[in-house]
Amino acid sequence: MKFCETLLISLVFILVLSGCTKDKPTMPVKVVTRDSLVGEGLVAQFHNESPNKLVVQIVLQDKNEGNKHSGNLAIQGNSMREIGWVEGWKFESGDTIIITHSDYKSIKYYIP
Repeated sequence: MKFCETLLISLVFILVLSGCTKDKPTMPVKVVTRDSLVGEGLVAQFHNESPNKLVVQIVLQDKNEGNKHSGNLAIQGNSMREIGWVEGWKFESGDTIIITHSDYKSIKYYIP
């Protein structure tokens, strides 16, 4: 394949991919952290700011990328769920949370 053809195919691919997420609304889930009251580390609070129940996919990853956990998290409309030491994950500064849902743009949150 010639360089120009490869470049054109690459540009079309990029445009198609960017169009797939362009029309999706912003994720209505916000993440806030607080100190753990009964254990170690921080607790992440997942606030669903929409009136509808959401089941989102989450990926929790420690700052060293050595420990990773993924799963689904159901959050009632206009409600909040927490994950922390009691639930088996001790958040620390530098950890990341990725939240995805097929109807919304994915978000990546860094624990400050």
